[in-house]
Amino acid sequence: VIIGEGPEKNRYRDQVVKSGLKDRVHFLGYRRDVLMLYRDLDVLVQVSRFEGMPMVLLEAMAAGCPVIVNPVGGIRDLIVDEQEGWITRGQNPREVSLAIKKVLEHPLEARKRASRAQKKVLCCYSENQVFDSWRMLNGWWKLTKTAHNPPVHMNNFGSNIVMYDLNDGSMKGLRQAFNQLLFPKKRGMSERLKMAQDYDVFG
Repeated sequence: VIIGEGPEKNRYRDQVVKSGLKDRVHFLGYRRDVLMLYRDLDVLVQVSRFEGMPMVLLEAMAAGCPVIVNPVGGIRDLIVDEQEGWITRGQNPREVSLAIKKVLEHPLEARKRASRAQKKVLCCYSENQVFDSWRMLNGWWKLTKTAHNPPVHMNNFGSNIVMYDLNDGSMKGLRQAFNQLLFPKKRGMSERLKMAQDYDVFG
């Protein structure tokens, strides 16, 4: 099943016909009931060669759909192989087909991985979570704009996170802090908000 519209649609249709798969591949076009379709899918295959943080993947994970991905762009941080989905080299058709075969032959394992992925998305990528995280990140960016020598140390996170001056091109400390927000091990949202308030992020 291929959902959506785009400039490559006719080329894909021609390829399906030439491959003798007209009765096996279905083009649904633009749909408004995508959430329902995700829930009916056996697996979502996202094997683009270039990606940022694909919304289609986040939506499928939130709907509890098993996923097969190519680890490019933000997908590397989103899916843990053999835990939350299947990671393949998207340019290798045989590897992708073997991953699809595994999903179909092991539905219980597919559901387990899909459930873990769903929990991650709902915890770390909900609308409120992303909004709050960007507010905190924006506040820390304001702090680091004036940090030169020495850099700002923020030790209340349980690990020594260093917020480097953005003007010198270093993003390592900032990314570490952002990851602490998005992937907390033991902290709830209220505690993370308290941490931000302690540093006057919102003020």
